[in-house]
Amino acid sequence: VKVLTDGIVAKIHASNGTSVQQNEVIATIYPVAELMVEVLLPESSLKDIYIGMPVIMSFNWDPDESSRIEGSVHSISYVNEDDEDYPRYAVRIDFPADASTRVGMTATVWFGATLVGEQ
Repeated sequence: VKVLTDGIVAKIHASNGTSVQQNEVIATIYPVAELMVEVLLPESSLKDIYIGMPVIMSFNWDPDESSRIEGSVHSISYVNEDDEDYPRYAVRIDFPADASTRVGMTATVWFGATLVGEQ
């Protein structure tokens, strides 16, 4: 089996020795270059957010926030992602994923921020 991109194996759908058919999915792989953080924001915040806006992120596994990462707003959803009583919209953020990044991690995001220097 050959994968044409760097990625994270999210799930194996077949076990060792299992017979598979042509075009059968045997694994789910998330391309590292396409990982994004998704933040749900209330509609009242959308006026302050724009595509390309710089952000700083810190993953919640890093309690002292020493591994802050710069990113930018990639897209803003046009569709309410929540319920009608409390509409929230998905804002997707590009960032340079590394070996510590895991699919489904939680993060803190500061919009409109850039790193000046590491403390």
